[in-house]
Amino acid sequence: GSYELEGHLRLRWRDERLAFNSSSTCGLASLVLTSATGLWVPDLYFENSVDIKLGDGHDGEVIYIYPYGSVVWSRFARLQMRCSMGFGQLPFDTQDCLFLSGIWSDTAADVMLTWHDPAAPLGSYISKFDTVAGEWRVGDVRRGENVLDVYLAGNYSFTKACIKLERLSAMYVMQMGLACLIVLLSYLGSWINPKHAPGRIALGVISVLILTNNYYSVYSSLPNVAYRVFMMDFMLGALVFNVVAFVSYTVTNFAI
Repeated sequence: GSYELEGHLRLRWRDERLAFNSSSTCGLASLVLTSATGLWVPDLYFENSVDIKLGDGHDGEVIYIYPYGSVVWSRFARLQMRCSMGFGQLPFDTQDCLFLSGIWSDTAADVMLTWHDPAAPLGSYISKFDTVAGEWRVGDVRRGENVLDVYLAGNYSFTKACIKLERLSAMYVMQMGLACLIVLLSYLGSWINPKHAPGRIALGVISVLILTNNYYSVYSSLPNVAYRVFMMDFMLGALVFNVVAFVSYTVTNFAI
């Protein structure tokens, strides 16, 4: 599976070569640039990225340079990231997605990558609010330990975060409840007068068709998996109960 992050990507670092005297700039607290041309900017690398889009125009990059050489780089970004998901507990499943970013052009001896706010590694909005996207809710965003990859060419710094996604299961629960009601209706057909066989047959066939359609609807919404899925087992069980009810009526009616 995959997930998307959208917002302003911000990097902060200090470059003493850019320090300046604020009195020489008419007391300006910072210098604002709209292009990083000629400046050193960290080369970020995102592990497990599927697609990366950076903003242009009014959503392009902005650089703030402060008197002591502190630099803040900001640019709108949309990141699509891969996530290893397991659907065995569908619809009550949660997914832990790893977000790993690093610097590939400079070794850890020159640049160490860390989160600006360890309590909210991906920003205060996604960490403090109940963010909902489609059928998922962001349950938690945790900062992971900084990673130091060791290679012959040198050590490279990475930062890690874990995004916990919780499925909003209300629609699936309603679908499961509907399956239970259909099973109940199918068995209630046993109390219909045997003389009204067409009505009982119609009830049994319609119940089987509805649950078969629901089963394949859930099946088509899942990727190909080699393990059992709770929702699939539940719908299959309901379908089997309906088939048993229909067969039992047929055998009983034949015996009569």
